Amino acid sequence: MSKQAQVEYTRRVEALAETEGERGLVASLVLKPEGTRECTVDEMDFADPFWRRAYKVLMRLGAHGSAIDLAVMRTELGVKNESDLMKLATTMQDIVSDVAGYEKRVKRAARRRRALPHVRETYERLGSLATADADLIELTEKVQAELVAESTLRPPESSAEMVDAYDEWLMSDRSDELRFGYPNSKLARVGLMPGSLVTFMASPGVGKSLFAQNMVFNVLKQKPNEAVLYCSLEMQRELFMERQYQIYFGLKDSEVRTKARADSGPGLDRASYMKATQNLKALFDPEITTAQISNTLENRAVSNPISLVVIDFMDCVESESSKDNEAAKIRRMYKELKGIAKKFECVVLVLAQVKQDFGGDGDKRFGLRAARGSDGAEVFSDFVLGAWRPEKKPEISKDELVKVDGHFWVAVLKGRRCPTLEANLRLTRDTLQLDDWPRDAGA
Repeated sequence: MSKQAQVEYTRRVEALAETEGERGLVASLVLKPEGTRECTVDEMDFADPFWRRAYKVLMRLGAHGSAIDLAVMRTELGVKNESDLMKLATTMQDIVSDVAGYEKRVKRAARRRRALPHVRETYERLGSLATADADLIELTEKVQAELVAESTLRPPESSAEMVDAYDEWLMSDRSDELRFGYPNSKLARVGLMPGSLVTFMASPGVGKSLFAQNMVFNVLKQKPNEAVLYCSLEMQRELFMERQYQIYFGLKDSEVRTKARADSGPGLDRASYMKATQNLKALFDPEITTAQISNTLENRAVSNPISLVVIDFMDCVESESSKDNEAAKIRRMYKELKGIAKKFECVVLVLAQVKQDFGGDGDKRFGLRAARGSDGAEVFSDFVLGAWRPEKKPEISKDELVKVDGHFWVAVLKGRRCPTLEANLRLTRDTLQLDDWPRDAGA
């Protein structure tokens, strides 16, 4: 076995150990809630967000002496997690049917990770459980049946229903297509319908984030009663805010800091900024998953209808499944993000890095072939955009630089109801602002 294969095998074994340990611990605590008073595992020991949340709910209910059973957990966690609840119900059935057999299964899966706190705790909890209990089996079977009934496919819609739904949508504000916000450029031809997944690709340093942050302000102006969720998975909160101020006020970064610190004299008009961005929400979590993004929207953490979700950037977000290889994981993430766009009728903008073979140092124009190496970008995206800046060319001469200074090229490589096109925007590097070139500039 090669070294790479050994590393991959070890990773898979460790992931399986964690999953079995976490699921087993939660299931055993639901079966015997008094165990919550003795359990000392920290919630942050959990790798899977669903089992971490379930464990947190269990410990809260146990601390208050509340009743705990599968039906209560279902209410607390919500039916949107029916697939995970089904796993919990199945695990409980496995345990009550054969405690000794399940314990062996956990130990076998965790043989390389027995030091994990929740795996050790699972052994203790399993050891304290009684064998098969008819009432427990009946309860888990009942809840499983309900979950199956709720997760069945909706019946197909008739022609009359589709006509009525379309007319209702057409008369609503939601029928307005989202625009990038550059009325004098060719990008004005591009309209993004709710439910669209957009992939924006560029080499490092070209300006993926600044394109997205400029678009945020443009969308908030277009849709004053709708919200934008910005998931910043790599950029620090402080840098994000500094760049927001630069774009909004048209200031250099040094000017932003000077005005922000000013005790007297003209400072930053924070009230104006907060009014303009009152419908902007942001998540700063380097380990965020597609499930957490969906739950944030589902739990109404964003009160207004959502018009745009920005994922900055793709390589940092995690899929709901930890068992996939890298290519399958990225493909699954694109599919899950497309599901979020359709479920919440919003536009999801995904920032992705293009390989150097295609984008060079950020100065090369590239085509749709670059997206075909991104495992899902071309398949699931309604729009694929690429960006480059000629001034990023290595060892560019002064004469060449004068000609291309501030040129920020954006190409629509794939688009529904939209021809492929190229648009040249003007980038003011000091303030990070993107706008149209003046009509007489010839750009």
